[in-house]
Amino acid sequence: MVDAEIGLEEARHRQSIIHLTTIIRDMTGRIAEADDPTFAAIVREAAMLIRSLQRRRADAASFTAH
Repeated sequence: MVDAEIGLEEARHRQSIIHLTTIIRDMTGRIAEADDPTFAAIVREAAMLIRSLQRRRADAASFTAH
C-alpha cells in the first residue's frame, strides 16, 4: 500500500471515530433514559462499531512498514 492510501485510510479512521463520538454525544440523554432492552441494544451496536474500527486499524497496520 502506498503512503497516499495509508493517509487516506487514516483519514477515514479518524472520520469514523469523530462520527461515533458525535452519535454518542447526541444520544447521551436518550441513553440515560433508555429502558434495559434499549440500553442493551445501544451497547451492542456501539461494541460492533468499535470492533469494526479496531479491525480496520489492524488491517491498515498490517500494510504499514516500520
